[in-house]
Amino acid sequence: YDVSDSVLVASTGKYGKTRAIYVYNPDGTAVDTIKTILIGTVRDTLYNSARGIASDPTGDNIFLSSFDVVYKINATTRQGVSKVQPTAGATLTKVAVDSLGEIFTAFVLDGIGPIKIFGSNMAFIGNVVDTSRGFSRTVAVSNNGNDVYFPGYTKNTVIRYRSNNGSLGPYTVAATDTLLKGAVCESMEWNRKTGHLWVSTGYNSLPTTAGSFYGPATWYAFNTTTKTVQDGFVWKAYPGKNVDPRPRGIAF
Repeated sequence: YDVSDSVLVASTGKYGKTRAIYVYNPDGTAVDTIKTILIGTVRDTLYNSARGIASDPTGDNIFLSSFDVVYKINATTRQGVSKVQPTAGATLTKVAVDSLGEIFTAFVLDGIGPIKIFGSNMAFIGNVVDTSRGFSRTVAVSNNGNDVYFPGYTKNTVIRYRSNNGSLGPYTVAATDTLLKGAVCESMEWNRKTGHLWVSTGYNSLPTTAGSFYGPATWYAFNTTTKTVQDGFVWKAYPGKNVDPRPRGIAF
C-alpha cells in the first residue's frame, strides 16, 4: 500500500490500508491525510467504512460516522475531541447537528433501532423515535432541533419528526410530515444561506417511484416551510467512467 494513506501494523510488520479522510484547500491542493484519531490516550485507526461528515454550525468541529462510532474532530487542528458508539455493531448514517451542537444519529439498516440524540459532550439525551423505517444514508435536523428529517430511501419518502421543544421532545409525526413522495433520497444538506434543504433523488438502478416528480441523480432545493422545490441540478456521470452514479453526498 501507499504509505501516504496506510498505517504500519505492529502485529504483522506490514502496511495496512485505511479509509482515510483527505483534507484539501479551496483550490484543490492537498493539506492533510487523517488516518488515525486520538481520543484521550486511545488512538483509533480509520479502518472502518464511513457514511459521511457533518459539521456544527460554527464549523469548529466535524463529526465523522465511521461504522458504529461517531468521532468529534476539531476542524482546525484535526485532532480528536470525543467519540460515542450509539449501538455496537450497528452501521450509522451520516449524522446531523443542531445549533446547540447536539448530534442526531440514525442507522443504515431498516428497523434496526432509534434515531438518537447526544449532547455536544456526547452524553445521551434521548430518542427522536424508537424505530426508524427504511434503509438510509443520512439524517438532517433544523437549527433549533425542532424538525428531524429521515430519508428511508427504500420507502421513497422523507419523514419529518416534529417537536416544539427541540431535543427535549417529544417528537411526533403527522400525516403531512411524509414529504417528497416518490424520491429515493440518500443525501441531504442545508444551504445555510438560503435555508433550503438540498435532497438527492435516485439513480438508474434504484429509480424514483414511477410517475413521480423527481428525476434520477438529481439534487433538489426543498423549502421546508412551503414544502416546495425551489431549485435543482442533475449530476451527469463522466462518460465511460460510471454509468450509474449514486448521489450520496453534497456540502455547502
